[in-house]
Amino acid sequence: MTDIAALVTATLANDQERLRIIAQNLANASTPAYRAEIPVGTGAFASLIDGSQPGSAVEAHRSQRQGAIQQTGRKLDLAIEGEGWFRVQAPEGVRYTRRGDFEMDPSGRVQTAQGLPLLAGSAPLSLPNMDFEIDAQGAVRVGSGVLDRILLAQADEDTQLVYVGEGLYAAAGELPIAAPEAGTASIRQGAIERGNVDPLQEMVAMMQTVRHFGSSAQALRAYDQMLDAAINRSGDF
Repeated sequence: MTDIAALVTATLANDQERLRIIAQNLANASTPAYRAEIPVGTGAFASLIDGSQPGSAVEAHRSQRQGAIQQTGRKLDLAIEGEGWFRVQAPEGVRYTRRGDFEMDPSGRVQTAQGLPLLAGSAPLSLPNMDFEIDAQGAVRVGSGVLDRILLAQADEDTQLVYVGEGLYAAAGELPIAAPEAGTASIRQGAIERGNVDPLQEMVAMMQTVRHFGSSAQALRAYDQMLDAAINRSGDF
């Protein structure tokens, strides 16, 4: 494949990855606490300049912007303000989420809408009844005592978290955990964090990417036709 054809092909691959990321953001615009992903990359043209092989150079980086906190008054709704992730137990292992619209099963176990238990320390959080309070530092209080404490997973912007749907993320290994610390993170009971997706911005990005993809595809077709014509003419000599 010629350098020009390789460049255009890599550009198309980059555009496809950008569209995948944008589509995922739009599909999760109403998912509580969803963190938008930002397509970042140097582009295929840079690879030709530095002499490397053109290829898909677009990566998805999580937005660190806090979503708006919405008061609900519901006792099992929990919002994280600041850093940290709730931990839930999935069949495949621990998953991470900032989505805090939890439920309680008949046995008192706190879980996600998909039935995944919320982990407090190393075990699922269970409550004897609905007469409980959760303070900003994650202490679960029943009556005058502390029943348990919700510890949050710690992940900085360089931590590789892969979105697996329903507001859940997977990591290569289990993340370190800590109690929410004043000034860094806190838990607000009776509220949920809304997603930080800007649908209008994502739609604009999608239209721009689709136009760019169409232009690149047209350029590739034109280049292919030019090569075909050149090959056919070479037989005349």
